[in-house]
Amino acid sequence: MRLVVEQGDIRDQAVDVLLCGADGHLSMSDDVSKSILQRGGATVEEELQAHLAGTEKAFFAAGSVVRTGGGSLSASYLFHLVVITAFNDSTVELVAGTIRCALLEAGKLSARTVALPRLAIGSDALSTAEFGYALRQVLDQGPYQPIEEVRVVLARESDVYELGF
Repeated sequence: MRLVVEQGDIRDQAVDVLLCGADGHLSMSDDVSKSILQRGGATVEEELQAHLAGTEKAFFAAGSVVRTGGGSLSASYLFHLVVITAFNDSTVELVAGTIRCALLEAGKLSARTVALPRLAIGSDALSTAEFGYALRQVLDQGPYQPIEEVRVVLARESDVYELGF
């Protein structure tokens, strides 16, 4: 499996699965998730709301992975990773475990390409270096067949260097 790290716009990635961060309410309220939701269109938001309504839960637990279609994005699927706890924080272990679950699910869909931005952005969340450490742990546990490429797309060039790959 090939790892690609690049600076760019996560919304422009033509991949089988695009991973994005979410809170337990699937509100996609951080800037990156908001921009993904805006570009993905109303169908993505409708699918998220249907997931909540269908489970009769007020929220999804940290570590959950919720799948929707890609909407207007160039991704076949969006996986919404709940990497923020109810207390608005995160850990390396939570992020690593959730990414691992997402990659396993992507493999079940016969995905060959997966892209993700930096996850767990927020006030008490992870630094870029901590996110890189979590991702490295996950990739070391692979392979995640049939995935051929995992692409990390970061908005700032400084984050590319801080990631540590």
